[in-house]
Amino acid sequence: AVLAQALAQAHSAVSRASPRGAARAPCCNAMDGRPTVGTRVRVKESGRVGVILNDAKDNWPYSIQYANGEVAQHIAKVANPKFFDEREVEAVGAEAKDRPVLGARVRIQATGRVGVIVQDDMGRAPYKIQYADGELARHAGANPDFFKEGDVEAVG
Repeated sequence: AVLAQALAQAHSAVSRASPRGAARAPCCNAMDGRPTVGTRVRVKESGRVGVILNDAKDNWPYSIQYANGEVAQHIAKVANPKFFDEREVEAVGAEAKDRPVLGARVRIQATGRVGVIVQDDMGRAPYKIQYADGELARHAGANPDFFKEGDVEAVG
């Protein structure tokens, strides 16, 4: 419900046309340039994309929700795991995609085979992928059990 409300606010702002007739997404406060409630942002720590649901305008102002309804949390241990400061997020446009996460179905681009992410260590090559028959996906390379984000694409 909270995500639906934030998305409705974002949609309302997008549907208001600019003087040239192009739609504008909510981005930043005109007074100080900070992202605001309804802004799509990428959480730098995880690479995930979500919408700002709350802005407390303090040291840890933002709570963020991903499209799947999950509330963003820090990977590293911090005092306020569900809140992010301005340096930890960046505003992104509508074309920005969320990164595949644990449990997501993905297609390995080199082979076209589809599997499920069974491990995501958030590193340079974060994904271990398992096919429906139980076989783990492998490739030629220095770390054949793990795939980079650019090696896979999410599938429905």
